Amino acid sequence: MTAWSACCRRLGFRGRFLLLVGAAYLAQGVSATEDWGIAPHDLAPPWARAALWIVAGLIAIVTAWRRARDVNPAGWLALYIPPALWSVSYMISWIASLVPGLDLPGIGQGYPGGLMYALIWAMVVSVVLVCSDWPEPARG
Repeated sequence: MTAWSACCRRLGFRGRFLLLVGAAYLAQGVSATEDWGIAPHDLAPPWARAALWIVAGLIAIVTAWRRARDVNPAGWLALYIPPALWSVSYMISWIASLVPGLDLPGIGQGYPGGLMYALIWAMVVSVVLVCSDWPEPARG
């Protein structure tokens, strides 16, 4: 048995999902330091946006290695929160773009493309919710 297959066996399917998506969140956290200024989450300081994603990623990675990952929702909750916030934020920006003459502090007149980003982040939330509900298959 190779080291990789032993690692995958120990993590299980749910643990691998936590590990891989946690790593993706770390990357998102690093990129969250850029200033876009098109949605409410962009009003937060770059370090705060980055910290949200990085902390969520680290929680997911740490809980991926826990044996109790089937009953411990901390990693799954951590994966849920950042994309849910981004989805709501982009939805607010899109709604603001529909209101003529509205000028929100920091994001101006909203972002017409916010609907697409809101839906994309909502899909990430949906994937996390579906995967978090899957039982870990029996090891054979």
